[in-house]
Amino acid sequence: MNVKNSLSNLPEEMLDFLKELLECTRKGFVSWIKTIIKDKTEIPVFVELASISAGENDIDIDKVRFFRDAMAASAPIIFDLRPTSGFEQFSAALSFISEAIAKDNNLPKKLKDSCDNREWIKMVHDSHGSIERSSISQARDINSRGIFIISAPQKFKAALEDCVSVLLLKDTTEDASQTDQKAKEYSLAQLTELQNKLMLITTKAEQGREEANRFLEILEKVQIVGNLYLQLLSVGNILFTNWKADIYCNPQQRVKLYTEFGIAGILVQSTRPVLEELEGLCKAMEHCLVEWKKYLETQRDTYYHLNLFTAHQLFYLCSQLAKAHNSVIEPQILNMLSVIKHDIKEEDIRKALEQALMTPLDSVNTSAGDKESVTWHDYVIRFPQLIKSLAESGYDTSVAKAALQSCLLNSDVTEQKLMNFAFERGDDKEEVENLSKLYDEQREAFLQKSRKFKNMTREVDQATFSTLAEDELATSFESLPSICDKVNLLWDAYCKKFSGLVSDKYISLDVFGETLKQLAALETTCIKRSLPVGLEARKPSLIMCKEEEMLLYMLSVYRHTKTAPLPTYDEVLVCTPNTDEEEVELIVRRALSSDSQNQKIYCLLGAEKLVYKVSKQLESHFFRLLQSSTVPDYRFIIFCNAKTHNSYVITAFDTYKVTIPCYPKTEIQAYLSTHLKVPFGTAPVAQAFKEPYQQNVKFIFSNEAGMGKSLFVDNTLQKIRAQLGDLPVVHKTIRLMESEIDFQFLLEELLSVEEFPTETQPTVFHIDVSPAVSTGLYRLLVELCILRHIQSPNGLVWKCKSSHLYLIEYLAKGKGVSRTRKQEMSSETEEKFLDLFPAVKCVSPMRVLDLLEHPSSGHLSEMKEEQFDRDKLKSEAFQRSYQYLSRYKREEDLDDFLFIPERTEGTEKECLKLLLEFCGRHNPSWTELSNFTHFLNFQLSKCEKSVFCSPVVGKDFQGFKTFVVKFMITMSKDFAVPSFDISDESVPSAENDDEENNIMRQYQLRRKWEQESHPYIVFHADNDSMEFLGFHINNNLDAIDAHSQAVLERNVIKDKLYHTLKAQHVPFNKKFEDLPRTMQLEALCRVFGVSYTQDPDESYQLTLDNTMKMLAIHLRFQCGIPVIIMGETGCGKTKLVQFMCSLQRAGRDIQNMVVVRVHGGTTSKTIHQKVRQAIELARINEERHKVDTVLFFDEANTSEAIFAIKEVLCDRSVNGEKILTDRLKVVTACNPYKRHTKETIEKLEKAGLGYRVRSEDTLEKLGYIPLRQLVYRVKPLPPSLLPLVWDFGELNEKTQSLYIREIVKSTMKNKIAIGNLDIFTSVISASQKFLRRKKDECRVASLRDIERCMSIALWFYKLRDLLFPQIDEKKYKTEQESILNDAQRALVLSVGACYYVSLESRKDYLEEVAKCFSVPASLLQQEIELCQEVFLDNLSVPEATARNDALRENIFMIVVCMDLRVPLFLVGKPGSSKSLSKTIAVDAMEGRLSKSQLFKRCKEIQLVSFQCSPHSKPEGIISTFRQCAQFQKGKNLDEFASVVLLDEIGLAEDSPEMPLKTLHPLLEDGCVDDENPESYQKVGFVGISNWALDPAKMNRGLLVFRNDPSKEELVKTAKGICAAQPHLESIEYLFPLLAEFYCKVLKTQKIEFFGLRDFYSLIKMILSYTQDKKCISQEEIIIKAIQRNFGGSSDINPVQLFRNSISEVYLPPDLETSYTLRLLKENMGKQQAGLMSRYLLLLTTNHAAFHIIQMTQLIDTENCEIIFGSGFPQDQDYSQVCRSVSRVKICMETGRPVVLLNIHNLYESLYDALNQCFVSLGGNYYVDLGLGTHRVKSRVKDEFRLIVIEEKNVVYTQFPTPLLNRLEKHCLDMNTVLNWQQQELKQDLQTWTRLFVSIDSSKFSNVWSTKLSPKEQDVFIGFSNDTSAAVALESTQSRSWGDLKPYEETVLSIAKRKLVQCATPDSILRLKYSLLDDAEQIQDLYFHKQKHNSLVSVLGETVNRQPRKERTAGLCLQMDPVSSQ
Repeated sequence: MNVKNSLSNLPEEMLDFLKELLECTRKGFVSWIKTIIKDKTEIPVFVELASISAGENDIDIDKVRFFRDAMAASAPIIFDLRPTSGFEQFSAALSFISEAIAKDNNLPKKLKDSCDNREWIKMVHDSHGSIERSSISQARDINSRGIFIISAPQKFKAALEDCVSVLLLKDTTEDASQTDQKAKEYSLAQLTELQNKLMLITTKAEQGREEANRFLEILEKVQIVGNLYLQLLSVGNILFTNWKADIYCNPQQRVKLYTEFGIAGILVQSTRPVLEELEGLCKAMEHCLVEWKKYLETQRDTYYHLNLFTAHQLFYLCSQLAKAHNSVIEPQILNMLSVIKHDIKEEDIRKALEQALMTPLDSVNTSAGDKESVTWHDYVIRFPQLIKSLAESGYDTSVAKAALQSCLLNSDVTEQKLMNFAFERGDDKEEVENLSKLYDEQREAFLQKSRKFKNMTREVDQATFSTLAEDELATSFESLPSICDKVNLLWDAYCKKFSGLVSDKYISLDVFGETLKQLAALETTCIKRSLPVGLEARKPSLIMCKEEEMLLYMLSVYRHTKTAPLPTYDEVLVCTPNTDEEEVELIVRRALSSDSQNQKIYCLLGAEKLVYKVSKQLESHFFRLLQSSTVPDYRFIIFCNAKTHNSYVITAFDTYKVTIPCYPKTEIQAYLSTHLKVPFGTAPVAQAFKEPYQQNVKFIFSNEAGMGKSLFVDNTLQKIRAQLGDLPVVHKTIRLMESEIDFQFLLEELLSVEEFPTETQPTVFHIDVSPAVSTGLYRLLVELCILRHIQSPNGLVWKCKSSHLYLIEYLAKGKGVSRTRKQEMSSETEEKFLDLFPAVKCVSPMRVLDLLEHPSSGHLSEMKEEQFDRDKLKSEAFQRSYQYLSRYKREEDLDDFLFIPERTEGTEKECLKLLLEFCGRHNPSWTELSNFTHFLNFQLSKCEKSVFCSPVVGKDFQGFKTFVVKFMITMSKDFAVPSFDISDESVPSAENDDEENNIMRQYQLRRKWEQESHPYIVFHADNDSMEFLGFHINNNLDAIDAHSQAVLERNVIKDKLYHTLKAQHVPFNKKFEDLPRTMQLEALCRVFGVSYTQDPDESYQLTLDNTMKMLAIHLRFQCGIPVIIMGETGCGKTKLVQFMCSLQRAGRDIQNMVVVRVHGGTTSKTIHQKVRQAIELARINEERHKVDTVLFFDEANTSEAIFAIKEVLCDRSVNGEKILTDRLKVVTACNPYKRHTKETIEKLEKAGLGYRVRSEDTLEKLGYIPLRQLVYRVKPLPPSLLPLVWDFGELNEKTQSLYIREIVKSTMKNKIAIGNLDIFTSVISASQKFLRRKKDECRVASLRDIERCMSIALWFYKLRDLLFPQIDEKKYKTEQESILNDAQRALVLSVGACYYVSLESRKDYLEEVAKCFSVPASLLQQEIELCQEVFLDNLSVPEATARNDALRENIFMIVVCMDLRVPLFLVGKPGSSKSLSKTIAVDAMEGRLSKSQLFKRCKEIQLVSFQCSPHSKPEGIISTFRQCAQFQKGKNLDEFASVVLLDEIGLAEDSPEMPLKTLHPLLEDGCVDDENPESYQKVGFVGISNWALDPAKMNRGLLVFRNDPSKEELVKTAKGICAAQPHLESIEYLFPLLAEFYCKVLKTQKIEFFGLRDFYSLIKMILSYTQDKKCISQEEIIIKAIQRNFGGSSDINPVQLFRNSISEVYLPPDLETSYTLRLLKENMGKQQAGLMSRYLLLLTTNHAAFHIIQMTQLIDTENCEIIFGSGFPQDQDYSQVCRSVSRVKICMETGRPVVLLNIHNLYESLYDALNQCFVSLGGNYYVDLGLGTHRVKSRVKDEFRLIVIEEKNVVYTQFPTPLLNRLEKHCLDMNTVLNWQQQELKQDLQTWTRLFVSIDSSKFSNVWSTKLSPKEQDVFIGFSNDTSAAVALESTQSRSWGDLKPYEETVLSIAKRKLVQCATPDSILRLKYSLLDDAEQIQDLYFHKQKHNSLVSVLGETVNRQPRKERTAGLCLQMDPVSSQ
């Protein structure tokens, strides 16, 4: 009975809990718990360990918490009850539980969740030992054992990350066994990442929070110190040169801060708290920075010559000269100083330094003084001369000094007296010694006193630094506690020593300045220039001219002085956007300081290019220095491009504009020519040219590629070497291949052959400027050719000498070179440039022929000559070809003819003419002609060696040679004629569209492989036989094409010869395809010259086509013609080359092929590195195996590094160094240049939200075409490669189906019954064919699809036992057995995923495929859709989520692709369930832990997300992939997959950093540039985007496009949202109408303002209102819902639109009175049933909304967080973003509302939070917050609200659509809060203000233009759209009317008074001309009653007007002093 009572009274919650417990027991949860937790006491231990493992993810922490709660409550039952326990124990346990439940009624839920999370808890339990420490513990470690190290960076212009790092010491507390562990290091990037994570953690434990804050504070301070340090380095501060700081974070450490001043050898340390000391260190460093800048400025002002060097150079020179006295001086220093003395030598510097140290004080008289006292002049000049003359007479110098000393004591000194002394007392050693010693001492004492630089004895100064520490500082240091004072003390002590400091490490700037002065005094040549007419000294001149004429104008100024040299480097600054402030300041200083010897003219060239900041500095420095300038007639000229009016420089110097005459071009040419000409005898290099062309700079250019420029350079070199004979000639090739010239690289290359300024080693520099170069070219050419001096960013200097010869190879860009980047130099500028300088033009063979025929037309001008290589025509290749061709043409018998190498025939003209006639091109380049000739020559020489042509065979084979030669000519044409249509007419036309097509036309293949015939006669390597391929000989003895039977050549062979050959078993008419495979392979091997051993790859289809292609490649290798093949991806290029290489290996185990996969991120450096490896491999292969090595560049034209590849191919060199082995063969494969069809492009532009960057604004273009409109992202090919490209052809359908069959066969092996082979092959072939035919699809067919389709089919086939029964269940019960077998069903699903989903025209596609299955298309569709539904059934879809087509399809694709690691792109507008389906799918795929059986068979998925943004960088994306791959390392890859998710990938599409350029290799291998990627590196990939993507990327994976849903789909979704809700039937009829309305909105809106999310929210709201018990009518519900979800737009009135478009529902007009405020209150108020209000976006003007929500108490300002953003740089800072996100996170957890104002950089982190895409666990909600790549789940309370306030125009123009969609939008400004009376008042005020500013034209006699009449904002200060409303509101604040009364007249006059108060005086005076009636009263009011005359009166008036009790509140007045103009 007792039992019954106690059990029957159990409360409801208690029963729920016990039921759950029972369920858990049934599932085995309880028994499992007992295995891991032995008794109750272990629960807390387990929880503690688990929470470490949970890290900082809120949701994981809560899983642990709930587990703890559930366990604690049920412990009495689980752990305490024994099998023997009785009822008492049980009831005690129950009472314990009931207490627990009373405290927490969520326990049943918690227990259930814990049971569901069993596998997770198990995982946590298993991983206790190897826990990855969470961020807090990392921070804790750093705080206790970390040392922040700031040390000198290795490179110049370093960034912060190069000098800050953290060293984590070993943990001493851990046991000794781990002593071998290394100290860990953190880079700055890792610290920032940790900073992000910590910002997102808000731990409840105070301990953790404090740790985090301490770490963040220290990090921030350290970054400030680091930045100051970098600034100190950049200004060359000596004290900090070798500086290092160690900052110990551990508070227990005695010394917290060590700073080591290396140069002084001083260690400054501090024991005070770290943060204080860091603060102090910052102050001290700031002080040093300011002081040093002042010091530097003073020195620059004093010593003119210091202004020739930057701070960095000064530092370098001062530290190098300190060593000058005892070591060799480097040439670099002499070259730097040669600016001051042109022929400087080492001894000059030493001498100057000595003299500098002897400089007297300014006060000392240095002239020869009176006889009475000894002067400076005596000691320094006169006495040494006397000693010298005495020494010459044979006396010792000590005797001379003694004599001087004795004379000094008595009277004046004469030479006679000295001689007497020497004669009389010279032998008295003791006296001489004493006197000479005395002389030295006195002289030293005198000089020491009067010398400028005191501490000059070498011995003393060695110690200066260290003594500094010991004496003065040691004592002072002890007394100073703070580091700030210590560093300041050190600095002051140091400053005292600065002047005249000379040590072994450094000489001070004043000594250096003095040294330079002395050096300048030694200079013999000086420059005196005079200004041309029109320019005046004493003021700056601004010259505006066309960009292309700027150089002419500048040279005109300098040419005016005929005798002076070309302008020097210190006179001209070539401005670019990269020019920094220092360079500008220095040239201004040089211009405004006095340089006693020279009179120079200083100029800035192209100053308009300077960035704004530098332009400002230019202005301020100039006018500041001008005031202190001592130069009376300075000359300073600024040249600007006349077109750029908006440049700051032009505005600043506008008053100094002048115009000057310009010399004609010919004079400037002559001027340059004479100055660049080398005087005879100085440099033998330039004498390689004839007179008058002997200049030492030459442009070698041509208008087209392949005209022999490089050859000309080589020939010039040979000529020079021949002329100089024994003298060695240094030759250096530098190739500039990147789009931006890297001056650092250039200088390092040049300096590798550096020499002293006086040396004249003949040197030739060949600088090859590739057409890719776009930035920096102008500067380079001006500096190289005119200023003859180049400087690198870190101050290295290169000077050009007359012994150098610079050959600049250049392709004029006028024609036919398309660019991807905008050019810095326009083609006009370039043309003018090439015109001015000495140039050699290389011309085409046709032009040469022309010159040979009419020699008189040759001479171009003084500066230009046309060149070609005459010896070439005499070479063996040309001669053999010519001799055979001429005989062939005369139809002579060739059988007896044999070419003799030494014998030449024919004149140059005849030879060239004949070759041009035969080569098959109208106007070939030399390259093409040479390729034709070389090929012919190679084949002919093979023919001569062949056994059939030898004299042995006699008469039988008569005519054979003629037959072969005939074929050879045809073959040579095939090899030499380019496939591209390089028309000479490709001059860009005016119309843009035509120009676009022109560019594409230039890259179109004119000769398609398939359409041409390829008759080949190939001699075998052993010369005793040959192959005939590609043609047959028919009965008429004509040669016909093997395929098409077209006649190629009539009567090709004599009858007799044909039969003789047949009798000899020569294989004519052999059908290659019909031969057995071994014979085919043997034939190939014979040509390659290897013996056939085995078949390298049996699956490879060896067709005639493939064989011909292999031969084509092989023959090109043999004749040295570069191989460039172009073909679609996946048409078998790589396979073919691999097969060819493996045949040549002949079964040996060697590597003879290197594949380099080029991608958008490949740089020239990578290419160089790979080529060098290949060269090494080729050398080894040649030595050991005598085999060629093939280097294969795949997709070469996807990167700008294509120019580096061109160098390897055409010039056979790497970065200027020749490739020495000829056994390395290079093959380059390119993607074709194909543009999508117009339809596809339109469709792409519409995908999702369209492209984020408009087509015209995208940076990446091919000519004028955005790269994304091309099928492949390709860069333009270098012009020299164009003629070499040949078409690889496409796979024809027959070959393709053979291919497909092979792939299917190999995939099916042992897995699927082979009987399905045919159907698989035909379905996949049909699919590929369909893709190929459809021109408007964004998908392109590729071989990748076939393999992908097969792997997906296999996947479905493996799941057949689980999946197919579930699909069958869904089919209608009536249906019979399935017609298709399992394998076929798997195939249907596979093509469903691979093709069907990504197509627009799905129906047509299914029709096609259904034919292969011979079933109706509907059946296939049903199969696919049902499968998608089965997937959905196996997942847990959140309530009220519509299971619409979009969700179903997305989930289907995501699951398949993630499991198989197939890349997937999801593109669609916001709201198309992309993120949702990703979340659902990832939650379901937990591998063996999954809830459903189906997913237990799938892999466990680990997702790594990266939020893309327009600021993303490639490194970020690469590191995400790397991090993701790490998860797979060491895991079983069949059970685990990690997947990269790039969210909003479209935002990164066109960002300036090009972050997606490395995506291709990442999608294929998961890594970039790894030769042999590991299997774990290949990860899955999902890219989600609201924006359209570049199709070339999307082809790497599967693609799902989500278009706008149809009305039916919308209705279906609406029903899904409301499913299982009461009241559904009452609103269901509205869905079609609302869908109709939504479609109408989409059509009406001008920008994507509203989207699907608004529609979903509308449905949810109507449902929620209907469920609400307050009975409001349905019409009102609709109006409210529409206003709340479709508000905020400027161009749509949603309710009006609904009325107009929907007639079925009548909305009465009087219902519209619900104001915005009421709607907002509803949003902010209590949550309605089942509806979570969306967060708010308030569109406002002048930030009025913020004021209003405070005024109307929508929010309680006390209890909400307000976050302001601004455009200030500090606010844009990353750490600030972190702080803001952290604040938002805290508010989410505590449920405080947040208001965001003007804070754009925060929205990205909040995307998911704004989505309100919550995950729930144990009754709590969680949402993702992100910073960088880091994401955490954060807890959200129901009360949390977010309000975003933004200006209207910002929202309409700048807000990203996805953000707009997520928020509920309302316009809220002053107008919205007025009641109807205030609205009327506002209207009246607006009318009045309009009259106020109007001008009554009738009151004017002359015609007054209405355009000139002022606007309201000109008259009323601060007037905006909101002003009238604000005034109306304020005027009526204290009044209340009834609802129906209009406002009173007095109110209007109050409002008018307020406006008059803000009017300008002139407007009041103009009132008499206005249309107002009361003008006089207003004037009276303004001038008499209101105070406008002085500030005092205004203040007095305002204070008096204020009521007494409010006076304490203070005043708020805005004063606007109107200028008196």
